[in-house]
Amino acid sequence: MIVCLTDPSQKAAAPQSKLVGKGSGVAQLFRYPGLTTSKAATLLRKAQDKASPKIEGLDGELCYNVSTTEPLTEKEADTLAW
Repeated sequence: MIVCLTDPSQKAAAPQSKLVGKGSGVAQLFRYPGLTTSKAATLLRKAQDKASPKIEGLDGELCYNVSTTEPLTEKEADTLAW
């Protein structure tokens, strides 16, 4: 799993636009939020216990690197973006 930290207020283009008709290569797809509320609360407690009780919160997103060898169809891109 790759965790990428970025500004969640930035608006991204539809994920499908990164995949349709692009030929071979690697596309990065991001999922925000990367953690469920429950998982974030658990990780926050662990970080406070092990690092510092001054930690007030955490956030993140997941970054998926999708490698393609040929252009994807719209249906394939929709499936990946879901």
